[in-house]
Amino acid sequence: MISSLRNQIRSLQGASVRLALLRILGLGLVTVVWLGAQNELKATKIKKVAVVYRDHHGMHLLSEREISRVVALKAKRPPRGIMEREKALRSQPSLVGADLSLGLDGILRVEVEFSRPVLRVMPIGRPGYYLDDRGFGVPLSPGFAWPLPLVLGAVPGHWSQGKASSHAGLALALRSHQALALDSILGTEVTQYVLSGADSASMELQTRSGQRIWVGTSMDLASKLNKLSLFYRWAPADSLPTRFHNINLIFKDQIVCR
Repeated sequence: MISSLRNQIRSLQGASVRLALLRILGLGLVTVVWLGAQNELKATKIKKVAVVYRDHHGMHLLSEREISRVVALKAKRPPRGIMEREKALRSQPSLVGADLSLGLDGILRVEVEFSRPVLRVMPIGRPGYYLDDRGFGVPLSPGFAWPLPLVLGAVPGHWSQGKASSHAGLALALRSHQALALDSILGTEVTQYVLSGADSASMELQTRSGQRIWVGTSMDLASKLNKLSLFYRWAPADSLPTRFHNINLIFKDQIVCR
């Protein structure tokens, strides 16, 4: 009986050893195949860069040529590996995301997603920058000519100062624009956001029809913009908004015009 148990134990131990050896051999084979594929990819020359846009808004702040310069071998000091190329592309401030893959056919597939500019900020004496829908500053693009509302007045001089929420005036302009963009009338009527006052925390709207609309600070902003929307929709014929040059929203439950 004891001898039979010993033989069974030896048999199980032998099976475990064989299974472990098979696992080691399998892992070694996978490693060899992976290394071979990596060496083949390294030897593959980039013949073409294929750019695929993942966004749907159509606001492409970099051209395909500019993207190719970042990731392909045409640059003066190109990064060597795919990961380095991908990192270099992702560092572009106008991109939300980027992924690269190189096939054995030599085609470098580049999938990119751009941020969506919603405002153009115009500091005095400088070319300015964009604010995207996330509130981040984005440098201007020479190949991008989409018409955007302007943010003027006391604004930060450079986009690299970070997110709009860190600046009271830019945050106010962005919040106002996001609300007005949903309005079928004011979304196209308001063309400028002019910042002023302490910490740039006060704002005036200017329209394509010539109205100057004083909003003031962010206090009761939603109520002010709602009053303005109702005024544009329901004003009597003898008091249409286009008849007035100045509109003031800061008074509770009323609009003052002249």
